[in-house]
Amino acid sequence: MLQSKDLNTISLQNSSDSEISEKIINSLPGIFYLYEKIGDQVFLKRWNINHVKVFGYSDEELINSLGSTFFTKKEYKRVEKVIEKVFTEGTSQIQTRLLTKSGKQVHYLLEAFSFVENDGHYMMGVGIDITSRVNLERNLLEALIEKNKLELEKVKVNKQLASKKRELIALAIESGKRNRIISTTLIDLNSIIKGHPQNELIQRLINIRTNIEQQFKIKQDWELFKLNFIEVHHDFLNNLHKKHPTLTSSELRLCAYLRIHLSSYQISDILNVTPGAIKKTRYRIRKKIGLATKDSLDDYILSF
Repeated sequence: MLQSKDLNTISLQNSSDSEISEKIINSLPGIFYLYEKIGDQVFLKRWNINHVKVFGYSDEELINSLGSTFFTKKEYKRVEKVIEKVFTEGTSQIQTRLLTKSGKQVHYLLEAFSFVENDGHYMMGVGIDITSRVNLERNLLEALIEKNKLELEKVKVNKQLASKKRELIALAIESGKRNRIISTTLIDLNSIIKGHPQNELIQRLINIRTNIEQQFKIKQDWELFKLNFIEVHHDFLNNLHKKHPTLTSSELRLCAYLRIHLSSYQISDILNVTPGAIKKTRYRIRKKIGLATKDSLDDYILSF
């Protein structure tokens, strides 16, 4: 209900316009307020029906209530600065949280202007509920933050995957280098052993050769590589075997090396076979898969 108590000294309109003015103020979509400034404080003198509905105070409780009544102590420190600006500059606005009688906080955009009437200083303004907008902005901000987090996590995962791919290739190449050195060493040892009589030194070389041959287990290298390979290319081997069940374990193994872009020469070192043997295996794989002459085996493998 529109109030006019303590306003006998304020001539905002003549009596014939009073009812129209009251209807206009009560029809406003937001809250209406009129404060009088006395000293450093502002006191509520006039309001509309929406003001009563929003704050939950009765007309008797609202009349002459302090402006600080409708804000938390912390929030009113912000509002005080804006009120001061209204009286010094004539107008101002603020986006703030109003405090209802029940303790609920609602977001409002308040705008006010000041005027002087019969030596009294007044501030009149309106407020629009922007709670929905603020909630929407908060939800959008939270969604944006979550999106950024997901993108950062994706970048992190991609970096980790790239690092694992590099480690996988390095592991395979290092295995090939080691196997090549071992293979060459065994060839040299065999040459020495065959070219000399069976003396104590030759026997010791034979023992060394035996130890090296026992350590030279390509299968163990493959199992280690396979564990790392599956971590990077999860379903590659399963999918390839499912589509081409006639591929043998050794052929699938060669396909795995092709998947990480190793050359035939690098693969031959890893498997301790000749490049010619790799060429023959590639031919068998192409035949089982059913690739045309113009089709690339490497490109086909990369499609999985």
